[in-house]
Amino acid sequence: MTEEEKQTLVDAVNCKYPHQNLTEIYYNIGRALPFTAQRFPDGRVSDWYRNQYVEVVRVEPHGRGGKFGNVFGFYYRNGERADAYENDPEHSWCTKDDTEPQPIPCCGCGS
Repeated sequence: MTEEEKQTLVDAVNCKYPHQNLTEIYYNIGRALPFTAQRFPDGRVSDWYRNQYVEVVRVEPHGRGGKFGNVFGFYYRNGERADAYENDPEHSWCTKDDTEPQPIPCCGCGS
């Protein structure tokens, strides 16, 4: 991949909901549930970020205009349910064995 192609990909990722939290994305897509979301911090595109995502199954908006809220879901790595902290599943916010959606950290709760 050339530098130009890499930059095009980074720009594409950053222009699609570049700085929005999960609650804002929920409203932007018409409150459709469930949906999946990935993080690409600072526009970094790598296999590490590309291979993991969350599935959002419940949103509890609050605050002015519902811009913030608590978001619940599951963590996936390589297309399969996984422990969010693979080296420390005991302290993981979501494990592959969870049957109920878990609160997703850093999702835009406003705190």
